[in-house]
Amino acid sequence: MQKTYKSFKEIDKELRILKLKKEIAIWTMKNESEQLKYSLAPKNLALNAISSLSRTRSTHGINWKVAIRNIIIAFVAKRIFRI
Repeated sequence: MQKTYKSFKEIDKELRILKLKKEIAIWTMKNESEQLKYSLAPKNLALNAISSLSRTRSTHGINWKVAIRNIIIAFVAKRIFRI
C-alpha cells in the first residue's frame, strides 16, 4: 500500500525517521559484532572456560566433561592465535 503525502514536510519527516532507523540498526550491528569479537577472543575463551566451571553443575556436582572441553578449546585457541 502506497502512502500519499500532502506536503514536503511529511516527506521530510518520513525521510528523517528512516535515516534514524538506519543509523540505529547500523550502530546496533556494530555493537553486537564488537561484543561477539570480544567474547570469541582467545584470551577471553580461557576466562569463559574457567567461569563455566561454576555454571556447568549437574545434580551430582560439576559436569566435568563440559568443563574440560571448554578448557581444551580455550587452550587450543590460545596456541593457534599465540595470545
